[in-house]
Amino acid sequence: MQMGNSLLRSRTSYSPLNLVLALLSLLSLALIMNSCTSNPIGEDEISFGKRELKGEVRLANNSNPEGVFVWLEGFDFDTTTDADGRFSFILPPPAAQPGGGLSGAFRLYFYMANYELDSVAVFVQNGEFLYSTGDINSAGELVLPRHLVQILNIRSSMFPESVRRDETISVIAKFQFSTLRSDTAFVYMPGVVNGFLNPILFHNRDTGEILIFSSTHAGLPVGDTLKVTNDGPVELIRVVTAATQDFPVGSYEAVPFLFVLQDGIPRELANNIRVDMRALSPDYLDIPFVRQRSLMTVLPAEAPN
Repeated sequence: MQMGNSLLRSRTSYSPLNLVLALLSLLSLALIMNSCTSNPIGEDEISFGKRELKGEVRLANNSNPEGVFVWLEGFDFDTTTDADGRFSFILPPPAAQPGGGLSGAFRLYFYMANYELDSVAVFVQNGEFLYSTGDINSAGELVLPRHLVQILNIRSSMFPESVRRDETISVIAKFQFSTLRSDTAFVYMPGVVNGFLNPILFHNRDTGEILIFSSTHAGLPVGDTLKVTNDGPVELIRVVTAATQDFPVGSYEAVPFLFVLQDGIPRELANNIRVDMRALSPDYLDIPFVRQRSLMTVLPAEAPN
């Protein structure tokens, strides 16, 4: 190495003082090179200390567990589960937390709109989780998966299953509500919202576009609140009539505008979903919800002969 050769060639001309200085320079160089093997930003910034928490969520009836909203109170921190129901998050460094690091017991919530809200207590000391305490094991993971119980199941169907754009589109949408719970499930379905009567959202699964239409009841109308018991499913039939140009080509899912009523949902949790849960807009479909869907396909107009 050129540096080594240079030092070796000049060593014979050093005075004792120069030799000492040269040895000190070599020692400093060795210390600098050794420091390059350590983490310059601190070990905790790579290992995250005990600020990381992992876990798993499962839904009743083996429903897809993706998209469960996970929210930690106190820190106002949220994430969602992946396709396997797994989640993980990392707390900010203690210096970035109030008071230089929070301490105490906090609730970790798991939210899916048509499932019972679930939560578990986690313990934090000086801004880090207390591993091997309560429901957290020594690896910073929830000891057991969280199982969410379904409050309401919604199954939709549409007739016709396909229509061409050169036809007047008249859709009959049937929604079937059922529950396996011993007590009654209550569903709020506002009749008029922003000028829309019994609104239904049509989600184009091909493009992501969301259309909103008024609908009429087929049969006797129901009130704003629907009661569902385990005595049997409740069916609701709505009819939507639209001009052909209102529906671009694609496959559509019909989603009724409704809310499953349940107690105990913290206001801060709802705020962190970042959707006005009572507003009729395309953002409504961002609310975590499991539906059994059917699709209606809008085909291109037939070519003239």
